[in-house]
Amino acid sequence: MRTKGTVRTVLVATLLIIMAFCVVATPASAYNYNRYVADNYAETYALNPNSAYKYFDGADCTNFASQVLFAGGFTETGKYQYWSDYAWYYDWGTRPGYSNTWTIANELYDFLDKSGRADRTSVDHPYYPKFQVGDIIQVDWNNDGYWDHSMVVTGIIISDDDLLMSYHSRNIKNKRLFTIKGENPGAHFGGWHIKNNY
Repeated sequence: MRTKGTVRTVLVATLLIIMAFCVVATPASAYNYNRYVADNYAETYALNPNSAYKYFDGADCTNFASQVLFAGGFTETGKYQYWSDYAWYYDWGTRPGYSNTWTIANELYDFLDKSGRADRTSVDHPYYPKFQVGDIIQVDWNNDGYWDHSMVVTGIIISDDDLLMSYHSRNIKNKRLFTIKGENPGAHFGGWHIKNNY
């Protein structure tokens, strides 16, 4: 015959097993993306590159975008498989010191697509509230299927439903997306909404 104490012990033990299973079955986030820290980094270093990183004169846009993602909380992965679409890291103290996905726009596109860290988002108007600061917009200048340029959303003009973009190569801070699109009518634009955690 079971006593109340025995039943209570069995129930507590069962609950502990269920809780332990839930903890094991639910993976911890690999990162939490703080888009306001990312935005602050972008605005701080848009015009004056961070000397802690190598600067690719004339081709630094994706290096800059990756720095912003890293500042916001993106974790590095895949060291030292610099050629892999699943690697994303920067370590200038080694050779090679960074992954292709860190520095090349088309490869960053592939990484964001395959890693699950971001959702592809249309860059057709309207922009708000699809995009937030710290998100990434990329450009295929020739509309040939190869992504050439990466930019960071550093502001939202709600009254005009426009985005402010910051990027390198040229070094630009808070330029309107409407203006960029107007200057490049033949280009194709693609957007990434970075997940808040992954």
